[in-house]
Amino acid sequence: MALVVPQVGEGKFLELMLGKDLVEDIYLKLFTNDLTPDDDTVIGDITEASGNGYAVKTLTMANWTVTPAATTVAVYAQQIFSFTGNLGNCYGLFIVMKTTGTLLIVERFPDGPYYGSATQDIMITPRIELA
Repeated sequence: MALVVPQVGEGKFLELMLGKDLVEDIYLKLFTNDLTPDDDTVIGDITEASGNGYAVKTLTMANWTVTPAATTVAVYAQQIFSFTGNLGNCYGLFIVMKTTGTLLIVERFPDGPYYGSATQDIMITPRIELA
């Protein structure tokens, strides 16, 4: 499934682009409910992973690499979610603002769900493409 920027995220992107809001770091999180995100998805629709060593990843804004082209790409270093026990199925990822918790992006894994356990990490390379 393609990356989805819900309506609330679209508004936040415009505020950031126009300097109407302060830039802050963002959190990369995993969700465990069988959700197919769309334009109307809100944070309350998402069940964040929890327990078994799950830890949110902080993505520092300055560490993104942006490559302008016909399709401009922003990439962040691979993030590894390691677990101490059986987390279970993770259906996708979502990104929220660190301070406000505003939902920016939600994406269902196209080849998932991924299973997180003490012997199975979930590795994600955050990537955003604009055509």
